[in-house]
Amino acid sequence: MDPLVDRLKDLGYETTITERKRKTTVMTIARNDSTYRVTFREQTRYIEPWIELVPDQTLSPDNDDDIDLITCCADQLVPGSHIMIQYTDSLTAEALNIDIPPPATPIGHLLFINGFTWFKDWYIAEGWREGGQKLQANKPRGTDHLTDLRSDLRTFLDDPYGPEKCQRLAQQALDQL
Repeated sequence: MDPLVDRLKDLGYETTITERKRKTTVMTIARNDSTYRVTFREQTRYIEPWIELVPDQTLSPDNDDDIDLITCCADQLVPGSHIMIQYTDSLTAEALNIDIPPPATPIGHLLFINGFTWFKDWYIAEGWREGGQKLQANKPRGTDHLTDLRSDLRTFLDDPYGPEKCQRLAQQALDQL
């Protein structure tokens, strides 16, 4: 059985595998009235592992269940690999749209506190699997990029704009760097 599936079950998620092809597993998981579609691509000789998470509701860095889920996913990934989380919450969307650094957004902060420090916001049209906007976060292989991330957070905090919650999350992220 897949280590991610086993770990999710240990956390109390009801797990249903809906598709399995070679090294890719697609599953639906549910716990405490929340449902998620999770796609997990295992590591191969040439490809780092990755996870795509599509929640049915907004994720929050203030919710212990969400923190547990992202931590569980992060534990399956190695430096250089990534996770993509589809977001529909207006705060993350608004903040990224006005160029607030990702660790200062709710979903970005959830990823940041789990060791992800490189971010990309994008919309990927994938034919019949086309989805909404996703925030991609990579586990770093080094620390060279952290100078830029620290600078972006300081610049934002020196002249804050946007939601107050984003300013609080930015300060928390900066304090952790």
